[in-house]
Amino acid sequence: MRSLTRHLTYANIVATLCLLLLVGGGTAFALSVNSHDIVDNSILSRDVHNGALKVSDLNTSALASLRNVQITYVQGAFQTLPPGTQQSGQADCPAGWYPVGGGANVYGGLDDHTELNGSFPVDSPDADTIPDRWKVWANNPSASTHGIEPYAICLKGSTVTILP
Repeated sequence: MRSLTRHLTYANIVATLCLLLLVGGGTAFALSVNSHDIVDNSILSRDVHNGALKVSDLNTSALASLRNVQITYVQGAFQTLPPGTQQSGQADCPAGWYPVGGGANVYGGLDDHTELNGSFPVDSPDADTIPDRWKVWANNPSASTHGIEPYAICLKGSTVTILP
């Protein structure tokens, strides 16, 4: 114990406290964060926990945009998958609607080994570059004929913003 107190100097204590603050990032002193501590427009979606916001937390503009949102489910054409082939299929959203999700129903026999290996929004060959259909790719490595039926979940709202 005596050797420990011999090295216990003011400089060692201050150096140890500084090291703790540096490693801890000063979090030991941050007891709470209030709205006046946050810069306007600095909170991102990833910073908000699911279910943490209430309708009363949204401004009039955000609420108005939510009231105009519609959603629909669109089924694409059935695509036959002969043995040992890869095929694509698509489901087109109605004009003015935009895909926010999609996939495919897979059909086959008891040996159903169909692999859905791509599912994503794409833009049809039109004047804009905004996705308006959902495309799927599937492989059939089996010895029997299978099939896929693509679908899209389409959204219509007052505005659409495409982020990079």
